[in-house]
Amino acid sequence: MLAPDIDPVAIHLGPLKVHWYGLMYLIGFLGAWWLGIYRAKRPGSGWHPQEIADFLFYGALGVIIAMWLYARRTQRPFFVVADFVALLTPLGLGAGRLGNFINHELWGRVTDVPWGMVFPNAGPLPRHPSQLYEFTLEGVALFTILWVYARKPRPEAAVSGLFLFCYGVFRFMVELMREPDAQLGYLAFGWVTMGQILSLPMILFGAWLLWWAHRKQIGDSQGR
Repeated sequence: MLAPDIDPVAIHLGPLKVHWYGLMYLIGFLGAWWLGIYRAKRPGSGWHPQEIADFLFYGALGVIIAMWLYARRTQRPFFVVADFVALLTPLGLGAGRLGNFINHELWGRVTDVPWGMVFPNAGPLPRHPSQLYEFTLEGVALFTILWVYARKPRPEAAVSGLFLFCYGVFRFMVELMREPDAQLGYLAFGWVTMGQILSLPMILFGAWLLWWAHRKQIGDSQGR
């Protein structure tokens, strides 16, 4: 199966070209803004809709720095902000992977599965459409898991921990089917990639953070 031949330029406006890749991130950004407004309007959210626009402005500084600065400015604990943002992040992740697929980049390993695709500049053999795997796992599945989990009140930092754990696990899984970076290749056993090695600390820290958040909640309730 040939990968769809989609023009990487979505819109031509004279000399101005709007690429699908940038458009996907814009969709993710706007989706995060819309969902943030939606959650902020829920009773007891502790957030005001105007604060969402303010935070997205801070987001241009980098996510972690933005969360720390915004938490300090609004006098919220860091993980209160991080938990809120974690719910919105999968939208951008998923949109970015669709952009990768449209651009025919970051393809997967050679495969004989029926849905394998031949990508331009990747040789004549069909490959895993790993960009779509990531869209499904890091975008749709991660968003669904976090959204369902956060529907009930959770201890501070728990949503952040679940995000890190699930994202790390999904990234580790997809790396089994992604083509490794050409300059690095496989680092061990003919299948371990740098992406998997970088995912392990995320998985471990996410699991620890999730455990710590619930343990702290139990400790706080017993201390009252």
